[in-house]
Amino acid sequence: MDMLYSVMNEIVLNPSDEDLECKLHHLDDDSKDRILRYIHARKTTKFGFEKKNHTYKFFVLKEEHALSHEPRPQGRNTAGHTYYTYEEITCGKDEVIVQSKL
Repeated sequence: MDMLYSVMNEIVLNPSDEDLECKLHHLDDDSKDRILRYIHARKTTKFGFEKKNHTYKFFVLKEEHALSHEPRPQGRNTAGHTYYTYEEITCGKDEVIVQSKL
């Protein structure tokens, strides 16, 4: 890990919709552009959007705190979602302890 992010905005929409820009009218220009560029880029990869006419959740993130020490989970790397306390992840240790084990 090298960065902590905060969620600035969460948007649910269908990337196949013709009028995506209209559905993002409430966002600032930078956020709107980032989401549209992401959707376009993902459509041109092998991942694409698997389900047609399906809504997806998109997040606009903001870089909050650089983790120059690049912490990693203590022991084996865990699959799935893992939660750490802010204090643990920013304390400077190379190996950090999962919140549930503190």
